[in-house]
Amino acid sequence: MLCQTCQRAIRAPFDWDLKRELSSFSLVSYPSPHHFSLRSFYQSIIGGCFVCRWTWASLLQDEPPSIGSPWSYDWPPTFLYDPQQSIPSSLKDFYSKFAERAKLHSGSHGGHIDSKSLYFGEYTITRAASRAIIWIIQYLLSLAPRFNISEGHYSMKLKDWAEGNSGMLVKVHMHTAGEYHLSIECKNKMISRLKLRSADTDIPQTIERLNLDVRRASTGDTTELWNYWFTTCSRYHSECRVREAVGGQPQKFRPTRLIRLLHDDEGKVSAWKLDCDSTAAVPYLTLSHRWGSSHPIKLKKSNILEFQQPSPVSRLPKTYRDALAVTKSLGFSHIWIDSLCIIQKDEDDQNDSDNYEAVEDWRKESALMGKVYSHAECNIAASWATDSTEGCFSNSDPVARTPNFVFIGRPEPGSSARTAYQIGEHEFAFIEEVEEAPLNKRGWVVQERYLARRQLSFAKRQTHWECCELIANEEHPTGFLLHSKRHLPSEQGWKTMQETWAKLVDDYSSCDLTQKSDKLVALSGLASEVQNITSDKYMSGLWRNDLWKQLCWKLPYYWIESSFRLAIPDFNIPTWSWANIDGRVEYDAAYSNTPRGGHTPWIEVRKESTEQELVLRGVALWGHIIPHTESRGIDNGSHRVRVQLINKTRASGWEPWSSSDAMDVEACWDEFLGLIDTMPEKLSALKKERDSDLLFLVVRCELYEEQVGIILRESHGSGETEVKHVRMGMWRTRYGFDVPFRDRLVTRLGLSRVGKFEMEKHLDDHRIADLVHTVNVV
Repeated sequence: MLCQTCQRAIRAPFDWDLKRELSSFSLVSYPSPHHFSLRSFYQSIIGGCFVCRWTWASLLQDEPPSIGSPWSYDWPPTFLYDPQQSIPSSLKDFYSKFAERAKLHSGSHGGHIDSKSLYFGEYTITRAASRAIIWIIQYLLSLAPRFNISEGHYSMKLKDWAEGNSGMLVKVHMHTAGEYHLSIECKNKMISRLKLRSADTDIPQTIERLNLDVRRASTGDTTELWNYWFTTCSRYHSECRVREAVGGQPQKFRPTRLIRLLHDDEGKVSAWKLDCDSTAAVPYLTLSHRWGSSHPIKLKKSNILEFQQPSPVSRLPKTYRDALAVTKSLGFSHIWIDSLCIIQKDEDDQNDSDNYEAVEDWRKESALMGKVYSHAECNIAASWATDSTEGCFSNSDPVARTPNFVFIGRPEPGSSARTAYQIGEHEFAFIEEVEEAPLNKRGWVVQERYLARRQLSFAKRQTHWECCELIANEEHPTGFLLHSKRHLPSEQGWKTMQETWAKLVDDYSSCDLTQKSDKLVALSGLASEVQNITSDKYMSGLWRNDLWKQLCWKLPYYWIESSFRLAIPDFNIPTWSWANIDGRVEYDAAYSNTPRGGHTPWIEVRKESTEQELVLRGVALWGHIIPHTESRGIDNGSHRVRVQLINKTRASGWEPWSSSDAMDVEACWDEFLGLIDTMPEKLSALKKERDSDLLFLVVRCELYEEQVGIILRESHGSGETEVKHVRMGMWRTRYGFDVPFRDRLVTRLGLSRVGKFEMEKHLDDHRIADLVHTVNVV
């Protein structure tokens, strides 16, 4: 809902441009007056105007927004989640809070407040004066084109004067085609900002048909809306139907066990039981949730027969009960819930045979996890809940969940209808409430969300919908544009899959896993699905095709100061895989992004490479880091080091490196302890490893002839006769700095520059045999 004042203020800039006969809106910056009195402002807040309530809640924030920032705030106003924290209890309370917050935002003190004036800091203006100022500006601006006066400097002067001498103003600026930024300002200080984006013309009819204009306290009261999303998707979304079918026929699969809903005489879900006898495929839903600190009811070897008998719904925790209610509302009678459908270990049971069976069942079912989620009709996500006791549904301010739109602009030819524009935070709400929700910090949930055909996410403020063709929520029921959908592309080309996988690894590596040994297991279902789509070979988190584009993953630069990162010990994950690291990584940018000029490979991945051991052959240099040269980088979080090249390979007939042969590189280490000293033994071991002889293997050459590669060291395992290498980090040459091996390479091969090096042509050239190494990386 929008109050009349807000609707009038938002339309005014567009109407004003139309009066001046502009054919398009290149920039709408004409200021329109907001409320002329505090009483009017207060009444709109209490009445449920979305813009007014958002503006008031923004004023209550501790930090005033910056006009130059891309967002007014890095977090949404509090009223979105807890309306009682922001809605004033009375007019007197409102006056008091307004004066207090105005001082904070304006940095001023004093002033008189009454119901007929607008107070902001030391400034007070009456309604009559504010109206007069706006009318004068309108008139003066209308004179500019009439007398061929240049509008630029002239109009800016007038607007600056108006904005400094009137009350709260609404300003609309064009951001992109079909999207505007709506800001509320006073005396050139931004109070709040929202987005104004063109919407479907039938959105009013959709809102009326689904009763979305009825304010509901709980997200569980929007059954009609999520049924609308599900029905629309299953009937009309061609891309979603393609994902469900193989050879034109829907895929059929039944999990080993399912929870079956049982109904009473009135059709209500009264009980449930474990269904594991039938083998016939049935439509079912799945649940994604956090176990948290709670101990939800679990399927064990000792109670499996008990679970196959009807049990009351009241026996289940709240999240499970809510999930059963959603399943029923969508017309299904089966749901898969991990703790109820996979045999769990009994910590109190000392029977080794029972626990062994639980472990074996876990191994079997975890391998099927990808199929379980990819074949479900819909995945229910308890996004905001931290454990199973909090439930799926939540209460929030209905004003913040009700669609808000206004009709503005020029009517289409032959029609009196104007363009519908929706007001809100759009994709910012989705990122805040779904992608950054507690649930999506759990590692196992990543593949659950990517593999799901459809997902219904119950967030703290509202319900969200995701499928291949639509991302929507209660605020935007007909959908909105989001640049990165969380679904595997079915037949959109290998490049799209590369981009998806790189983004997926970035997200997944930052998530938590209770068992570190699950690092690759929790992604195995997703990897199998990608393998089916691409026919590529999966190799411990990387892919065999274009493997050379994936070896230079690294630590994100913004984690350098704030955290430490170590390898995951004793889980048989090779060091060349990003999965070997316990912490967030950035996938190799070369895999998903080909810059101008492209990448040139300098290594070959030998056919004898396996999932545990890579055999690489390419140009490499032995070196030793010169002490006291390491410094923190400022561009990408790397450490700048100076490497003394050494003659590790004693080959006759080759020119040795001299003591002056050194190169400056940027090194990003895989294991990093930051600035803390909580692990002195580990820190000492890392320093010792870095002080050893290191092999700098060139993986590729990039634009401006920069070399990028991985840092290796020798590892002599017990009983091993063949020398192995382990990865220590990645490195790149610094642009503009001379690198000795470049000159040697160019001179010997007779090249005009190092960028002319071709792996297929030059790697076997005897003139650079001392620079070419074959290494086994484990």
